[in-house]
Amino acid sequence: PSYPADTVFNNSYVATGSFAPQASKALAGRTLQADEIEFELRDSNDVLLQTKENAANGNISFDAIEYDQDDIGNTYTYRVTEVVPTEPETGMTYDPMTLTFTVAVTDAGNGVLTATPSYPADTEFNNTYAATGSFVPQVSKTLSGRDLKADEFSFQLKDSDGGVLQTKK
Repeated sequence: PSYPADTVFNNSYVATGSFAPQASKALAGRTLQADEIEFELRDSNDVLLQTKENAANGNISFDAIEYDQDDIGNTYTYRVTEVVPTEPETGMTYDPMTLTFTVAVTDAGNGVLTATPSYPADTEFNNTYAATGSFVPQVSKTLSGRDLKADEFSFQLKDSDGGVLQTKK
């Protein structure tokens, strides 16, 4: 027989898949606003992959991370952290949690990869807002017909139920 130089049948296989990380944000003490808190997604080498803000309902949705056939059989670790502003909001307690999760990439066949996440039980960042303030009542006393003497009269500050909060002269 006489064969050509190339006698090998060459096939190629291309597989792709993706995974979009999710987390949530809760705020106690006041209503959470859309785009109020920023979150960072980093890989296991601490490389910043994405920065996103929360939705008004508290959802934090990152863009899909793409995988290809070179990722088959690998497991990747990711971290999500809340970014505390350089000037933190007065009254806000920020959650120091680091959400660490893994994604295992497998070949589902027919060019499709399955990216299976493994999240911890707690995937919600919880902040607390507590407003504080004070008020100093200012009143005055006048007396007609003679001079007013120091400590001559007593005054009571009462709450709405009639309970005495303070007595002053």
